Amino acid sequence: MIKIIKLFFIILIFSTPQIHGQTILLPDEEAPESIFSISPGGAEVDLYMLGTWESDLRGGLGYSWNSEDSSLIESYFPGMTSGLILSHSPDIFISLWLMNSYFFETSFIDNYELNTILFGYEAIDENFIQSVRIGNTDIGFGDYSYLSIPEASADSMGGMALFKNDKSEHQFMIRYDPAEMQKKSFIGQYEVDPTRVDVSNYVTGRYFILPDDNVEDLMVYIEDSSGTYSDGSNRRYKLADSEDAIISAEEGIVFF
Repeated sequence: MIKIIKLFFIILIFSTPQIHGQTILLPDEEAPESIFSISPGGAEVDLYMLGTWESDLRGGLGYSWNSEDSSLIESYFPGMTSGLILSHSPDIFISLWLMNSYFFETSFIDNYELNTILFGYEAIDENFIQSVRIGNTDIGFGDYSYLSIPEASADSMGGMALFKNDKSEHQFMIRYDPAEMQKKSFIGQYEVDPTRVDVSNYVTGRYFILPDDNVEDLMVYIEDSSGTYSDGSNRRYKLADSEDAIISAEEGIVFF
């Protein structure tokens, strides 16, 4: 008898994970909370204050009495203030400078009726950007022989910048001025002051410059009660001669 023996083998394989050294990425250094750090009283900060601050405390109390029943009645006397009134009248200019270049300036003048604000940058070295200003005061150009810009009015707002290098200088400005448009007329170097006169009215002792010179057939009529010409209002005129006016058709002028 033959016996068959069956053998079973179970192979167990165990593996352990390999631990490799890894570099832990740490966050970069935290960015500062401000662009630059300064402290009051430091060498980079200058604060200037100039002016006055007036305070006024007024009060008044008044009573009157009735002679019939001797009762007291609260009343106000002319020119007196009733109650307590505290008022302030500042006249102050404040200027704050950072690192001798960046500045902020403000003022309270004439009982708050003229308030100004200005901030910007002023270069202390030969930088290309020399000056930048934004505010409602001291915004303008320098004086040039070919360009003149008036000073800013009290309610204006704008900005200007100055750029400069070894070869050139550039200025830019934008400003709002609450001004009214005015028009002036000139003939050559003389200013023309136009006056519109009704046909029924007249002026004397005036010097007139006609729009053109070399006027052909120039005739001037003046009012004269015995004149030979009349209009629709029965007013009479005569033709002016050399005794009445100086007339130059060539130069285009009439002088009475």
